[in-house]
Amino acid sequence: MINFEELYILWYSRVKAFALEYVRHEADAENIVQDVFADLYEKRNLIQEDKNVTAYVYTSIKNKCLQFLKEKQKTRYFIDDLSKKERLACELNVSILSEIKLDFESETELEQALNQAIDHLPPQCRKIFTLNKFEHVKRKDIARQLNLSINTIETQMALAYKKIKKELKLQHFITFALLFWLS
Repeated sequence: MINFEELYILWYSRVKAFALEYVRHEADAENIVQDVFADLYEKRNLIQEDKNVTAYVYTSIKNKCLQFLKEKQKTRYFIDDLSKKERLACELNVSILSEIKLDFESETELEQALNQAIDHLPPQCRKIFTLNKFEHVKRKDIARQLNLSINTIETQMALAYKKIKKELKLQHFITFALLFWLS
């Protein structure tokens, strides 16, 4: 049996941020996450601790987001009221979510693959990425600290995302946690 309270505290904000990246509205993301955790709570006695609960949670969030976006695409609001850019973004998110696979056996395996991808970044790119993602330094502060323009920081971050995603695809590791984290 899983410890639901610990799981909720550990993962709620992460999966909500992940859902928000795709559904774009906080209330929709919260509803999706609440639905998933309610379902998980009902099944808490059936899920064994040795199972990859993280993969289960992210798979559930992915499926709920995908279902939400597909339903949204069918509405008159989607067809008539959204701008072309918003419709394309929604279609892209449906495509991305449809392609995501959970190919990792454990979080340790995912973390190793991610660290290896980060290690392969060019030195300055790795430093900027690490400052932003691991040390939580804002991009404008990184620019000031490294005496670079904000545009250079943005370019280096985009390059880091692109290279990490490419390397992880080559290793067959595309996961929800990673996509959320890289967003």
